[in-house]
Amino acid sequence: MSDIPASDFAPLENSEIVTPDTWAEDYNLPAEFGIYAAAQTQQELQTALKLWIQDSDRRIVNLTGSAVESLDASGIQILIALQRSLAERGLQLHLNHPSTALHQGLQRMGTSSLLACCH
Repeated sequence: MSDIPASDFAPLENSEIVTPDTWAEDYNLPAEFGIYAAAQTQQELQTALKLWIQDSDRRIVNLTGSAVESLDASGIQILIALQRSLAERGLQLHLNHPSTALHQGLQRMGTSSLLACCH
């Protein structure tokens, strides 16, 4: 993973800053991020969510989207639901290294707000 300047990270509560040395990839989105992978991806993310919320030091969940070759509305719905679940628990979603397909798919579906948390 390339080094990313600390200035690219959003400030957190109590003026904490996430820096490259604390950046971790928590989950890699699948290449086929659509209806056929939705059930498995959602189950994996629900299991991971339970672990993430138990970590009292955690403020950010990092998803890597570089492998996504195709997605549909079900993949986007999973991201939206995850973002909401995290926000309800005081956590932020960061979508790291979105592939061109992921970036274009989010824009095409009118969910470009998810791109606001991209690095």
